[in-house]
Amino acid sequence: MCNLSGAPRRLFLSAAILAVLSPFVYAQRNGSVAGEVRRRGDNSPIYNAKVTVRETGSTARTGSDGKYRFDSLPANKDYTLLVEKDPLYEPGQTTVSVKPKAPSKAETVRLARVDTNARIKEVFALFERRQYEKFKDRLNSLKAACEGEKDKDCRLVREISDTFNRKDYEATRKKLNELQAVGAGRAGRAM
Repeated sequence: MCNLSGAPRRLFLSAAILAVLSPFVYAQRNGSVAGEVRRRGDNSPIYNAKVTVRETGSTARTGSDGKYRFDSLPANKDYTLLVEKDPLYEPGQTTVSVKPKAPSKAETVRLARVDTNARIKEVFALFERRQYEKFKDRLNSLKAACEGEKDKDCRLVREISDTFNRKDYEATRKKLNELQAVGAGRAGRAM
């Protein structure tokens, strides 16, 4: 065993105490944020939305319940949380003050669906002009944006993709017309 006395002993004891206590001191300087993302209108949770802390670049994804969480953020600071889902939703944001220890609750971010009529018309026009590569790219983008969505627009987008991939162009055209009619009906109700 090593026999330390005087200044080396005090230095050793100070270092040992610091090593034992530093995780507790560090933990008190950090906090966490919990929040949720919901759809404006029906208030349903939005799955797989990307939430980014502007100041740190940290990201999280929402679960099926629309909730997210960030741990180990430096406390006693304000953070801006940027929220984006995909091309079907307008982005959103909120600001939250992070306190040490207990999770800080961020204000619920409500995202609005964008008007899909312009996107539907663009996809239809590409199909009509037989620009199938561009059509397929735009359609795949819409299909990816519809992941987890159950509304009629997204159901039709998936069906259009299936008929197009089977090279059943007549069925694709019929589904595109149906999708345009759904969009036109929605636009008429909004007026």
